[in-house]
Amino acid sequence: MQRLKNAGVDVTKTYFENELAKGNEMIFAASGVTKGEMLDGVRFTATGAIVNSICTRLPSGTLERSETILKFRGHPIYSQIT
Repeated sequence: MQRLKNAGVDVTKTYFENELAKGNEMIFAASGVTKGEMLDGVRFTATGAIVNSICTRLPSGTLERSETILKFRGHPIYSQIT
C-alpha cells in the first residue's frame, strides 16, 4: 500500500470506470481466488488445483469463461509448494 501512496495514488478515493480505463476498446480478465458471486475460488485437488476465470472484451461484449486444471506433480514451480 505504501508503494501506491508513494506513487501519488489516493487509496481512500473511489475510482469510477472512466478514471480507470479510457478508450473504446478494452479487455478485462479476472480469476477467482476466493468464492464469490461471479467466480468460484481456487479449489485444491489431490493432484493440483482448479481455477475459474472470465475475460470480456469491448466493444464486442464477448464474455469468455474458463476452467483451468493445474497439475502440481512434476511441474518445476508447483512441485516446490507441495
